Amino acid sequence: MCLSIAHNEVGPSSIPAVFDLISNNKSIQDINLSSNNLGSDGIKAFSSGLNNSGIRRLNLSYNNLGPQAGAAIAELIHNDQKIHIVDRRNNKIGSDGIISLDAGIRRGGLRELNLSSNDICPRAVKAIASLIVKTSIKE
Repeated sequence: MCLSIAHNEVGPSSIPAVFDLISNNKSIQDINLSSNNLGSDGIKAFSSGLNNSGIRRLNLSYNNLGPQAGAAIAELIHNDQKIHIVDRRNNKIGSDGIISLDAGIRRGGLRELNLSSNDICPRAVKAIASLIVKTSIKE
């Protein structure tokens, strides 16, 4: 089942309600939270509560996550091997945020990662290339 809460400006304060919804319904495997202005704080809170859900696909695009959210996403992917697809398009992550994904992606079950439009530099591109070689990312 797919749950889309996209384009609602949910914001970080609504994350506990989203947790309640997905933790009580293990059939939700795909959640679209794009364009909700979650920011770095919202994604940190969200990442800590996904471990017991059935989520396999996570769309966090257009949420102004910034580079600080990289570590939270890395931890999420590392701790929750069920998540196979993460969309982080257009989040102003930058090179440092991309590079901080390294540890989580190396150990997680990720198969697809979309990092389009995130203002990255050649150093981050090298890090991404290294991850693809060392992990199971297929796309």
